[in-house]
Amino acid sequence: MSDEALFHTSCPSCGAPVYLHSATAISIVCNYCNSLLVHQDNSLTDTGRDCALLSDFSPLQIGTSGCFAAQAFSIIGRLQVQYEAGTWNEWYLKFKDGRNGWLSEAGDIYTLTRASATPPNPPDFTQIRAGESTVCLGKTFVASDVREITLTRTAAQGELPFELPENYTNHVADWRCENAFLTLDYATQPPQAFLGRTVKLSELALQNTRDDSQIRQSSG
Repeated sequence: MSDEALFHTSCPSCGAPVYLHSATAISIVCNYCNSLLVHQDNSLTDTGRDCALLSDFSPLQIGTSGCFAAQAFSIIGRLQVQYEAGTWNEWYLKFKDGRNGWLSEAGDIYTLTRASATPPNPPDFTQIRAGESTVCLGKTFVASDVREITLTRTAAQGELPFELPENYTNHVADWRCENAFLTLDYATQPPQAFLGRTVKLSELALQNTRDDSQIRQSSG
């Protein structure tokens, strides 16, 4: 993907080349030394943090491309979060039309969402009840998961559109209507909305995925 880069420079930690593919990139992880860098004013600053990922069995990787809703996309970033049952991935997508999106991977469950208008009069987070509360955004969504997220062991890869703090606490509510999926992120007021649906990898016309031998080699 280096021929598509909007900006490139050298890693301030190890001197290796670093390529940026999104105009909104803020956090960048060096592909060579795993240093977490911050992009500001066309330069990179080393945070002194290491963002090495845990090995997993995902077929996805930076540079995987595909198509969703008749729009081509490429994976340019990854947020890997650890929790008691293992890890989950949030893959950051750059679409050909300039929009961005997220492909969430938890085990073999995948959800693809893109930023959306916030529903009118969104409920206060403390008032949301899973299985009972509803919001309307073209259709009626029922709350499916209401949680406080605490990120204390977070790794990353590629580029992300925000600074990645060492410790992060947030409140998120997920909503469903059949296979349609809505997330309300209460880090801001009003909450930011992400709208999409559950997907199967087979329907995304993916290219440049990891094959079984690559997965076995990286996971040991």
